[in-house]
Amino acid sequence: MITDAEQREAEDINNQVYANINQRLALKWDVKKDLKAYMENTNGAREQLKADAKDWDVAGKRVQDMYTAAWNYQVAQTKFTPASAKGPAHIEMNNQQAVSNNYRAAAQADEDLWKGIRGDV
Repeated sequence: MITDAEQREAEDINNQVYANINQRLALKWDVKKDLKAYMENTNGAREQLKADAKDWDVAGKRVQDMYTAAWNYQVAQTKFTPASAKGPAHIEMNNQQAVSNNYRAAAQADEDLWKGIRGDV
């Protein structure tokens, strides 16, 4: 036979279960409400970040193209002389300063891009 004390204990447990469920539902509702407010309040900033990211992609491609051009120029300026009976193989670079300047310009553009990104973020 279930006593009155046992019945009250079962009711207390049942009430705690329902109270816990209701607390979780209230928290979930509050989180959804806060998330909606956050999304509405930050819409402009998120749109600006998307636009900035597109600009960074374009600038990043431009920097990548500069490194590619510097490499291609270096290869074009490299002369290979094969070994012969008169001497060993030899590699030399023409316009070494121009090659160096091309890499320097690409590296500077890369550095400037990252400074801009850090400034935006």
